[in-house]
Amino acid sequence: MKKKSFIIRSLVAIPLFACFVMVLFFDNWFFKIFMSVLMIISQYEVMKGAKVKVVNINLYIPYIVALSASTIFYLFGYKYVILLYAVAIFWLIVESVILKKRDINSLSMNVLTLIYPSIFFIFLFAIDISHTSELRLLMILLTFSAAIATDTAAYLIGSKFGKRKLCPVISPKKSVEGAIAGYIFGFIIILLIGLFLQGLLKTDIGIINFIILGLILPILIQIGDLFASFLKRDFGIKDFGNLFPGHGGVIDRLDSGLFICPVVYCYFTLIYGTLLF
Repeated sequence: MKKKSFIIRSLVAIPLFACFVMVLFFDNWFFKIFMSVLMIISQYEVMKGAKVKVVNINLYIPYIVALSASTIFYLFGYKYVILLYAVAIFWLIVESVILKKRDINSLSMNVLTLIYPSIFFIFLFAIDISHTSELRLLMILLTFSAAIATDTAAYLIGSKFGKRKLCPVISPKKSVEGAIAGYIFGFIIILLIGLFLQGLLKTDIGIINFIILGLILPILIQIGDLFASFLKRDFGIKDFGNLFPGHGGVIDRLDSGLFICPVVYCYFTLIYGTLLF
């Protein structure tokens, strides 16, 4: 059964990655529209899961934010996106006070579904409009290549050799052995990108930065994956969706990569000493 599952996951993953790389190299609005659509689908998946947990959850504010955030960001900048989230959170608080059927638990879930996963897409959009196309490609490929390498190694090694449970309460199938393998492979991929890919993209970033990122990102990638598993366990669902056979939904596939987008963006912002847009 595991072999069949691995074959299905592989057959789906290969064209998915190829599609992502092709979209990545399109200029102008194609990538922006593609990722905005994924953002809306992801929001739907999370809201669908949250609705199982909280009956009286707000079903329209997160969608309004998800539908408008990317457009506002690209047309007007991040300051207006911050304002959008602030107004949305304020409205959720006011609504919870006015509607007696809302309590602190439903308010917390409303705020969570408002922020997750859309805020991580906003950081991906921030990376997308970095001031050089070469740096943009480097950061996006670094982010998702590291996530894919870490997740794949953790899955393969964990399935074959995993004995000690990493976090049995949240995700019983994840093992310490798989986590270590994921960390090592993630570090190697990030280092290889620093050594070879940035030369092809004509960027000049000190290799020490890729060593630092290699030490940090694989840990955060696995935390992002565990956080998604934590939500699914709390919602009582196996996957957020079933769009991709063997992988689940959009969030099931992108959770760990999206989780490190803020770190990658902020790190390169620190290197250049200014916001990258």
